[in-house]
Amino acid sequence: MKLFDQIGKIGQNLGLTWGGSWKIKDLTHFQYDSKIEEVTKLEGKITNEHWADKYYTYLINNGVEIQEKRFDDKASRGEMFKIIAILKGYKE
Repeated sequence: MKLFDQIGKIGQNLGLTWGGSWKIKDLTHFQYDSKIEEVTKLEGKITNEHWADKYYTYLINNGVEIQEKRFDDKASRGEMFKIIAILKGYKE
């Protein structure tokens, strides 16, 4: 399996739309098509919770220092390549 096919599968498993599955392929393109906020029912109470809040909390609770809690900033392709490389085992 080629690298971009592997990366595409990872993105799709995370709920992203991958440009590699389009008629005109865009192998480096990912997008999130779902609603950014999800409504979560907690103890009979409805709250608006950002979909990334649980990941933020997990990282903070596991010793990851995060300077700002901004969920909707755009990530560059370079940043996505770095994240994917680290997930695939890249070491500095």
